[in-house]
Amino acid sequence: MDQLDSKSQDVLYTIFEWPYLSQSRLCLVGIANALDLTDRILPRLQARPQCRPLLLHFPPYSRQELSDIVQDRLSQASADGIMDASAVQFCARKVSAVSGDARKALDICRRAVEVVESDERKKSSDQKDEAKGEHSLLLRH
Repeated sequence: MDQLDSKSQDVLYTIFEWPYLSQSRLCLVGIANALDLTDRILPRLQARPQCRPLLLHFPPYSRQELSDIVQDRLSQASADGIMDASAVQFCARKVSAVSGDARKALDICRRAVEVVESDERKKSSDQKDEAKGEHSLLLRH
């Protein structure tokens, strides 16, 4: 829902009104990062009780839940062992202390793997360049 935020909120107001049109069978389910999104940016919904959304609060993930989520994703990607368990625990502990956002934990782990892969490619490339240099030195002598 946060991504549909605009200056006049026409899009969001329209979407929230669709389920209440005659003959509508639509049930709207939206996800937002802020619990007060509708109160803050869609105050006109409060004036129409039938359009007032029912809010469900999902608490932030705990350290253990984040760790389990990351481990599960690694498992699904057949990447078990690609990250040390202590690194996953460290990431989960830090993210749970700040936000509890699983997307953040997964993004941090993804970025860590990308950095290691990039370093490995660079190291491999440097070793190939060194080997080429040694071969050219041997050819000159």
